[in-house]
Amino acid sequence: MKVNMGLRSILNLLTIGLVVLTVGIAGFLIHREITTRHQDLVNRGLTIAAMVAQSSEYAVYTENQEALRRNVAGLRATPEIAYVAIFNKTQQVILEVAPVLWTESFTS
Repeated sequence: MKVNMGLRSILNLLTIGLVVLTVGIAGFLIHREITTRHQDLVNRGLTIAAMVAQSSEYAVYTENQEALRRNVAGLRATPEIAYVAIFNKTQQVILEVAPVLWTESFTS
């Protein structure tokens, strides 16, 4: 039994295959880009957290609110930061700044 396919059928199958392949490659590239950007954001956050922890070490130890506010005030220029909380060794919040409070907390 021999299947006789015309030129139109062959071109339709090739076109469908090309569309499926294109959608698959585009999906892979989009997934890869999202994953890469997420990992970059996580790495940047960890770096910023380490820098703030290092510069705030004495202020956390003494629970100096004003020194902590000054350290955190520099983070306002970083648009990726949405929320800041600093804890003491017993996991109690010493300083907490939410996005809505960025301007209110640092003007007083």
